[in-house]
Amino acid sequence: MRKILLMAFILVFLGGFLARAEPYDNNNSLIPDLGSKLEKIIPALARIRTKTVFEQTEDVPPNVSKKIIRILDGRGLAINEGRLLLTLTHVVKHPPSLQVMTPFGPTIIPAKKISEETFIMVGGREYKLDPLYVSADGIVEVALFEIPPFLKVPFFPYSIGNSNKLSLGNFIYIVGDPASSGVNVREGIVSSLTASENQDTARISNGIYPGDSGGPVVAIKDGEFELVGLAQYVLMDPFGRYLSRIGGMLKINAIGREIMDKCAKCSDEIKRFFIPPK
Repeated sequence: MRKILLMAFILVFLGGFLARAEPYDNNNSLIPDLGSKLEKIIPALARIRTKTVFEQTEDVPPNVSKKIIRILDGRGLAINEGRLLLTLTHVVKHPPSLQVMTPFGPTIIPAKKISEETFIMVGGREYKLDPLYVSADGIVEVALFEIPPFLKVPFFPYSIGNSNKLSLGNFIYIVGDPASSGVNVREGIVSSLTASENQDTARISNGIYPGDSGGPVVAIKDGEFELVGLAQYVLMDPFGRYLSRIGGMLKINAIGREIMDKCAKCSDEIKRFFIPPK
């Protein structure tokens, strides 16, 4: 009888311990071939370009076109076996106003946005992406595109993770393009599970810079990488200087929720892709 009670106690204790076990690792010691596994992510961070056409609403000289084109270059992550491209809204969406620099500082030109198209850059050529969903500006800013089916592009080779399972101190990597200087891999940790009490973002301390937006943030689970978010912003001090060791990511669960709830053009198959593991 005592043996039965002892075994029951051990099982209950171990069950509670395992239930509390952290799903994501606090170091990278369990990953074999770390370098080669990180290298598989880099080609999936595609170069993208958005062309926005504005039309001035006030009269201009006869020899001056009313149309003004603005270009946004950024990065997006090819996912779902190369069928989809995922990034953030501010990477592909120009602000509604048209601002130009003058000797007296920035000036707003009266103009309206008449078109906006995003392209993926492959082999030095541009290929138009089909927008499935581009959210409004805000915290959960998601842009999802369909890649032309005839294009064979490298894609993110690991699973979608569950950002609700992240804990303080979890080890993460960001793959980004800081200052448009080329793809770069940096390590860090989850330093805050929320940002300004917002549950959809988390703070990470691994040196996010302008140009990293839309880059994957991966955590480690059982020696494998999982996608837990996209790099979103870098903190600035009151003087406008970047706090380069502290930035923020948009959690993958928030991204998936936005797509599953609001993407009218997304098929059930696409929506299932974003369901996080339990």
